[in-house]
Amino acid sequence: MNQTKINHPIHCRGAVLTRPASKKYRNKKGITLISLVVTIIILLILAGITLALTAGSEGILGKASKAVDTNNQANAKEQTELLLMEKQSDYYDEKYVNQTYDDTKGAYILEKLKQEGTTQTQDYKIQASDSGTIYVYDKKGSQEIPIATGTLGEDGKIQWNDEIENTNPEKPTNPNPPENPGDKEEPPIDPTPVEPPLEDPKEATEAIKTNHYGDLADYSANGIEDWKIFYNDGTYIYLITSDYIPQEKVPKEAMGVVNLGNYDVFWKTVPAFQNQWSTYRDRFLATSYTLSANYENSKCVSTLLNTNNWSAFANGTSKGEAIGAGLAIGGPTLEMYAASWKEKGYKEIPKFPKAYGYDFSKNTASSTIDMSKKDSRGYKDTLYYPHTERWNGTSGYNLASPGAWNTSAIIRVVSNGWLNQVVYTSAGVACRPVVCLPNNIDAQKGRDEKWVFSKKEK
Repeated sequence: MNQTKINHPIHCRGAVLTRPASKKYRNKKGITLISLVVTIIILLILAGITLALTAGSEGILGKASKAVDTNNQANAKEQTELLLMEKQSDYYDEKYVNQTYDDTKGAYILEKLKQEGTTQTQDYKIQASDSGTIYVYDKKGSQEIPIATGTLGEDGKIQWNDEIENTNPEKPTNPNPPENPGDKEEPPIDPTPVEPPLEDPKEATEAIKTNHYGDLADYSANGIEDWKIFYNDGTYIYLITSDYIPQEKVPKEAMGVVNLGNYDVFWKTVPAFQNQWSTYRDRFLATSYTLSANYENSKCVSTLLNTNNWSAFANGTSKGEAIGAGLAIGGPTLEMYAASWKEKGYKEIPKFPKAYGYDFSKNTASSTIDMSKKDSRGYKDTLYYPHTERWNGTSGYNLASPGAWNTSAIIRVVSNGWLNQVVYTSAGVACRPVVCLPNNIDAQKGRDEKWVFSKKEK
């Protein structure tokens, strides 16, 4: 027979107490304070471990950032190498198809990169130094510190550096930073930029190479201070004015010319033949054609080749110091112009001496009076074309060479890209004197990127 347990009330001075119905209720317990503290400590430890794994240079985020940088650097190298492959293709065209380049593949590529200044790829900018170092910058990143550097070899391939060179001397990198930089007092920052040392002066003809044609020269003569490296024949260095010279600097009376504007000079009448033209004809490569006192164009050109007329440009200074006596003429000869043009890597200019002067075709039955260079890469080179459109009333400048078209033709470089044979009475033409520096000088590139010349130390 089942019995039902009944809680019996206990009366105690008016209060009624009830006895528990079962022992199971007496075993129920709540969470203790110690358990709560232990739980919190465990959670803090786990949070610390998670933070350590996530943050820091060796954490997940740090490693992810390094992976992004490594990938960016790999892409930069890949795009640079593709660019160099394109330049190598151009090199093969110039060397073997056009036969207009004789130097190494690496020299050709370096020359082109320096001519371009800054070469753009899809995501990066590429620059090259004279020494052959290639710098690659991220277009979206720092424009002061490259993300990759390397050295261009003679084979046209690049050897990448393990450590990136810092090209900003004002913000040098510190390869060994202090472990706790916040605990140490930072030294004061010197605001004066740290400049790299200059290379020692060298024999001018050894220091200046074909890839320096077009570089600025620290040379001043007859009030003209803007000059460029034009040619190096192995014995002498030749400079040319960066632009047309003002007409007041032209020896108009000695040449028998008149002017129409600030730069425009021309022969209104034929001048007398000047025999002194031949004194230094070899020096200025005026060797393939002999001027004739019977031809009007020869008479005009003789005034350009007579070094006595242009002596004011010959005894110049560099950095304010005299460098010795040189020689000057009123413009480059066609042969020197063509030699400089070819050595800089442009397609060869044909030149054939005939009865009255030079022609652009060897055909003896007719004359090719002009030749367009507008589609040539050299047309963009300000060494040869300082202007590509009519400027200040002028459309070009004289070469010190007669043309074969007729006895009145002189060869001129025209701003629209042509080499023309034009009659000497044609107006709208300026002069660009050429200076042959003395051969006993040294050359050194200054911090302003200009070549500085000095007498050799005895």
